[in-house]
Amino acid sequence: MKHKFLLDENILYFAINGVDENDAPHETSTILVTRIGLNCHTIVVSQFLLDRYWVHINHILRQGRRARALEPVVFINQLLKNSQKWAVEWSECPPLPGGVVVPAEDVAIVRLALLAGARIVTGDSDLRLAVNGSAALNLQAVTPSEALVFAADS
Repeated sequence: MKHKFLLDENILYFAINGVDENDAPHETSTILVTRIGLNCHTIVVSQFLLDRYWVHINHILRQGRRARALEPVVFINQLLKNSQKWAVEWSECPPLPGGVVVPAEDVAIVRLALLAGARIVTGDSDLRLAVNGSAALNLQAVTPSEALVFAADS
């Protein structure tokens, strides 16, 4: 079974730098992004999320240093240039259901997940709690480690 993943921009940061949410060395997000690409799952994005991804990629490229784990160019070539692995949503995202509260900086991410029916992968515990604690959303937010189980499907 193929899955749709919506990767919070911090997952890209973790994957490129080979760290976890505490900036400790950890390869889970790197393995996750690689598995998603190898097993032909889909990463869902919008222009808003692409812009957030580019912030991390450009930061590394401007510094002129090598990424610790996943080269941004590999990420771009593996996923962004393969339309079967990448789904860009241009449609207007639906509003959050009434009474649903998520962190303000994550509203666009949750709305995109609603539109695409994608599983949110995030290192942000506040976002995970908000999404998983709301039956009205009918979404799932998981850690990179939890997402590995779904990304392993081929």
